[in-house]
Amino acid sequence: MNRFVEKFQPDAADVALCGSMAHKARWAEVVSILRAAGLVVHTPDLTENVDWDNLDEAEAIDKKNYFIERHLANIAASKAVLVCNYEKNGEPGYIGTNVLMEITAGYIYDKPIYLLNSIGIEGRGREVLSLRPVILNGDIDKLIEMMKENK
Repeated sequence: MNRFVEKFQPDAADVALCGSMAHKARWAEVVSILRAAGLVVHTPDLTENVDWDNLDEAEAIDKKNYFIERHLANIAASKAVLVCNYEKNGEPGYIGTNVLMEITAGYIYDKPIYLLNSIGIEGRGREVLSLRPVILNGDIDKLIEMMKENK
C-alpha cells in the first residue's frame, strides 16, 4: 500500500482535483458539476490559508510537507487527476511547481491526467505535455463522459 494512503487513509474517489491554490475559489463550480454527475472528488486542503512569509523556514517546510503528502494520498486513492489550470501571472493554463509534482505523481500512479485548459510549450509545458494529458479545452462534460465510460 502507498505510504501516503496509509498515513491519511482517504476514501476512494473518481477524481483528484489539482491546481494553483490561488484559484481554489474557482474550483467550487468544477467540483459541483462533477459531484452533480455522481463523481466523487478529492481536492487539496481547501482550508489551507497559510501566510508563508510569517513562518520560519522549518515551520513552512513542515506545513508544505503535510499538504503535499495529504494530496498525494488523494491522488493515489483516485481513478484520475484533473488539473484546473487557469491563467495566472499572465500565463494561460498555468501549472506551478506543486501541480507539476501532483501531475507527475498521477503519472507514476498510472492515473489518467486531464488538463481543464490548454497550455503552451513554454515554462513547464513541455514536461507536462510529455506525460500525455488529455486536454479538455474547458469542456468538463468530456471528462464526465470518459469517467462514466470507465466505471
